[in-house]
Amino acid sequence: GFFESVYRRALRVALTQTGFQVAEEVPVEVIFDGVCVGLFRTDLLVDGRIAVEIKAAKAIEDAHIAQVINFSARHDSNSACS
Repeated sequence: GFFESVYRRALRVALTQTGFQVAEEVPVEVIFDGVCVGLFRTDLLVDGRIAVEIKAAKAIEDAHIAQVINFSARHDSNSACS
């Protein structure tokens, strides 16, 4: 297969062509005990609310699922890590 970046770009093109707004490598805050302790980047953010994580792997692992769940629980586009 290809690197994740190739699949990410291809999916971005397909989603954009069907009318979705797609942002790549969107920074997301990691919050611990109410404090921003860092950032990670989600592969794609569709229409500002749907996180898409691309995995070039044989199977989806628990860590992959946890990554998306953590993003979903923490996403707040109005706050900023400094």
